[in-house]
Amino acid sequence: MRKVSYLLSVVLYIAFILFLGLYPKVRVIPFKFDPSSIFHSVAFFLLILFLIDQTKNKFVAFVFSVFLGVFIEVLQKFIPGRISSRYDFIFDIVGIILGMVLNTKGRNFVFKVIASFGGIGYIPYAPGTIASLLFTVLLYWWGTLRKIFIWQIFLIILPVAIYVAQKVEDLKGDDPRMCVIDEIVGMCIPLLMVPHHLAFYGISFLSFRIFDIWKPFGISKMENRVKGGLGIVLDDLVAGIYAAIFVLVIRLFLNLRVSF
Repeated sequence: MRKVSYLLSVVLYIAFILFLGLYPKVRVIPFKFDPSSIFHSVAFFLLILFLIDQTKNKFVAFVFSVFLGVFIEVLQKFIPGRISSRYDFIFDIVGIILGMVLNTKGRNFVFKVIASFGGIGYIPYAPGTIASLLFTVLLYWWGTLRKIFIWQIFLIILPVAIYVAQKVEDLKGDDPRMCVIDEIVGMCIPLLMVPHHLAFYGISFLSFRIFDIWKPFGISKMENRVKGGLGIVLDDLVAGIYAAIFVLVIRLFLNLRVSF
């Protein structure tokens, strides 16, 4: 599953960058100013890290990354609601160059930081619960964040989580405890189904943690059958789906309108 995890994550990541690059309204950071420049730099920074890590050839990775940036900007001219911008491409290049200067040790450090959700995974007690809680609190605090923005975050985090989960497993052994980015992926799913309300965010968090820790309805079997980064993320995805079903049932019971 090692090769599958790497291949799947890179293919999905490229596909999602292309999709979000052409989507009419992209806003993955809830700032008042347009954060697209940050998105471009970070997205292409991670892209070139993945490509260099897999191809072991910086020239090939550089050429492909630049080509993808140019391709997106050209296609944007034909997409309603999108405007091609050379400034966006400049920020693509900034991200690419930053990724190019890192050596293997630097790339592995970035992968560990992402996998541990900024170091939270190294906390000795309940790192997965703390990471999930912090992510939930951040999204609640960003009260203007709409569901469409959460699913954009989910699209980006999903392939990144699969990749870095596989990478830290290669570096540290099977399913390393410090890898908590999979909890963030799973936590996104129930949060997509609830209104911006403290009680619903709390229910989403609690239900996800219960399903993720308890692992009922075949989650534990799935975790054992599918190995590698894909397996690490997959059981949290399923736990997130179960949690989403649970919160939807509660919403329906309370006669609330379900919105996607």
